[in-house]
Amino acid sequence: MALGAPETPWRHALRAAAVGGGLTALWIVIVWVAYTSPVCQGTWTCGILLIFGYWVIPAVGAVVAWPVMRWVGVRPAWLIVLVGAVVAMLGVMARDGFGYSPTLTSPWLVPIVAVAYAVAAWVVVARVPLQWRVLPLVLALLPWPVVELTAGARAASAQEAELAQAGVPLLGPDLPAGYVVRRAGTEGGTQRELFYRLEPASIGTTPDLTTEENNAVWVIVAPTSPTFAPPNHCSVTGSTGTQDYRPPCPQVADNVWRWNNGDYVSYFVRKGDVMVAVERTSATVPEDLLKGITRTLAPRDPSYFTD
Repeated sequence: MALGAPETPWRHALRAAAVGGGLTALWIVIVWVAYTSPVCQGTWTCGILLIFGYWVIPAVGAVVAWPVMRWVGVRPAWLIVLVGAVVAMLGVMARDGFGYSPTLTSPWLVPIVAVAYAVAAWVVVARVPLQWRVLPLVLALLPWPVVELTAGARAASAQEAELAQAGVPLLGPDLPAGYVVRRAGTEGGTQRELFYRLEPASIGTTPDLTTEENNAVWVIVAPTSPTFAPPNHCSVTGSTGTQDYRPPCPQVADNVWRWNNGDYVSYFVRKGDVMVAVERTSATVPEDLLKGITRTLAPRDPSYFTD
């Protein structure tokens, strides 16, 4: 392409950005038109295409961008689109790592791909000291390690926000020595509930299912079931509905009832208008541990369940 001014790295970078951003914007328009057309309505095909296409758009776009890049005079086109596709893919993944839902019609794709191609062109074409060529690439890729390094903190923050909306008191015991809280969650809406497990830290963070089941203490906090009528009939309201426990559950302490079926043992603790179920499924968990938990239940901060 004939140009009226001398070639500079900045011109290459701007043209590469225009190609990447322009093709991405065109793709978004095409997808939006297709998705809103009768062809896509009520079918899984377009939905699957949109979800998976979101992740591969930088790579697939590189195939189309290569001849366009050559046409506008940005060379070597193949290397620029290759580097640009990698940077764009990492940018898309970093953006989703901050909690955004994937969508092929997101306008954020345009600046992500445009910046990625501009950086790629600068790195490949610029004839400047190495540090000034690498610096834009480092800055463009910086969000990726930030996402990775902050993933745990952001997940904990989101979990704490969820727990704060549980709709029931966040009741937890004094942690037994060597135990940690895991798998805390809530059941929102009309079914208010807090659930979590107390597990020995010694079983590791990813134990096999049998090991976890045999060593975990299950705790459920939910509104008292209207069918709770001890000692003849104990029940607890949970996310799967009302669970009935039979045979009878005798009272063993003030506002505490016990039910057992072999190694499966449950303690029910009434705290105001909520019921706390403390359960084991295996004799591996000492029953004295369950008793201690029933005696130390108290309101806790959301961080208690995430630290």
